[in-house]
Amino acid sequence: MAVDIRTALELAQSEREKALTRYHEAEADLDSLDTEIRGLELALVRHNGAPAVEAPPPAEARKWAALTRTDAITRVLDEEGGPMSPKEITDALLARGRSDKRKLVAAAIQYLKREGRVHSIGYGEWVLGPSVSADDGGAP
Repeated sequence: MAVDIRTALELAQSEREKALTRYHEAEADLDSLDTEIRGLELALVRHNGAPAVEAPPPAEARKWAALTRTDAITRVLDEEGGPMSPKEITDALLARGRSDKRKLVAAAIQYLKREGRVHSIGYGEWVLGPSVSADDGGAP
């Protein structure tokens, strides 16, 4: 019985190593494809005459893509350190490799406001943290 368990353990460890190798190969393929995609996007921008947006490194873009929209928004607000409009947040997310639409960013900001994670300090200017007003209505 103990021999069968050892054999099963060795087999599982061997399969894990093979899977880990495939994982690393897939990650390298993703990096290569991300680079190719970015090059094609830049070629298309150049062809169309529009200004290019500088892309983050593929690994960094994947980290940002893995975040929920609300976590990405709060992280941008934290990193930028000052009040931002929904458009500025959307542009910052784009610069970090995400493709969130402004409407979805605005909806997520409203959700974050209800949760007390962001508040407005003026029309269209958002910062981290709960509102400081007594009625929790926040600034206009």
